[in-house]
Amino acid sequence: SIPGSTIQAAVGRLVLPSTLIQIITPENIAVHYHRLHSKKVPVRLQADIVPAEQYMLNNAIQLLPDSVVIYGSKSLVSTTKQVLTKQLLVEGLKDTLFSEVGLIKNDSLQYSSSLIKVRSSAEMFTEKSVNLPVQIINQPDHLSVRSFPAEVKVTFNITISQFKHFTSTDIQVLIDYLEIKNHSDDKHRLQLAVHQPYISNVRISPEEVEFLLE
Repeated sequence: SIPGSTIQAAVGRLVLPSTLIQIITPENIAVHYHRLHSKKVPVRLQADIVPAEQYMLNNAIQLLPDSVVIYGSKSLVSTTKQVLTKQLLVEGLKDTLFSEVGLIKNDSLQYSSSLIKVRSSAEMFTEKSVNLPVQIINQPDHLSVRSFPAEVKVTFNITISQFKHFTSTDIQVLIDYLEIKNHSDDKHRLQLAVHQPYISNVRISPEEVEFLLE
């Protein structure tokens, strides 16, 4: 408990010497102390980064640091899974972005870093079309799944610098056996797995294929 005399002395240092302090409310302050605990948690960026027309992001957004150490009471630290940044808004990005954004404060927590550096970049894109095989995942050893057609046309946007470097592993066209094993229908909607950040707006034709179990 902080007594009134200590509070009055602290207030007195903030005002002119000629000031007469007549009353302070409350007369004392009860302060609860907790042993600090710590934990490292990821930083989650809240951002709306919009490239200029005919541009797209060519890489994943980088955060530095991408995690921080939080300090606080044991109960609060244990239930905190991440910390959020303040909202970052960027429009018409054509080049490389370097920016700093603060973390949303929690008066009951302290952070090892209060500012997060954000790096992103954009470049012009073009459209590309390729034929890719339909791949089967989670297929048991005693069965073979065949799709008709075995290949589909995939159209997507890709940055100009990566146009010639595209490989068939950058995009996967999938049928999951676990989704079709109990279905009586012989048609299935294809799934997409895109593994590169510089690829967007992926379309496939046809979107559904027939399949056969052997």
